[in-house]
Amino acid sequence: MIMTEAEAECYTSGSYYFGQRFYHGTDWLDAEKILTEGVEIERNESANYGKGFYLSKDRLIAQEVARYRSRPVILEARLKMNKPKAFATNQEALLFMDDNGIDPYGDNSGSLLTTLLQNQGFDGVEIVDLKYVVAFHPEQVAPYRIGGLDE
Repeated sequence: MIMTEAEAECYTSGSYYFGQRFYHGTDWLDAEKILTEGVEIERNESANYGKGFYLSKDRLIAQEVARYRSRPVILEARLKMNKPKAFATNQEALLFMDDNGIDPYGDNSGSLLTTLLQNQGFDGVEIVDLKYVVAFHPEQVAPYRIGGLDE
């Protein structure tokens, strides 16, 4: 279902990131699919912070990601996340993994991190200095608009 920004805002009311906009750099076809069919978490299973939907609080970061796509666009969204695990830096996240028996450079480190954090009651992860947020569940993401790179 396609939401308006107001509907996305209402949907995320009371969440940890209420009132904040998030950006996802992608290509036009994927953005259209996300708007009409929803988020596919499994697509990013082997990413740095595990299975999830990756967004940024910074539109410029999303623009850089999108630039490498065939028809680059920025998908705007709100997040319905209640308990994200925040790491001040990427280094802090790597140390957390190591302290919890996860090889931060292993092939499945991101997936293991996701499982560990979910077992601890977290529903997402934020790397503050990188301005990345990862939503663990598709229903946490309320996309509402596709925009161009230079808007």
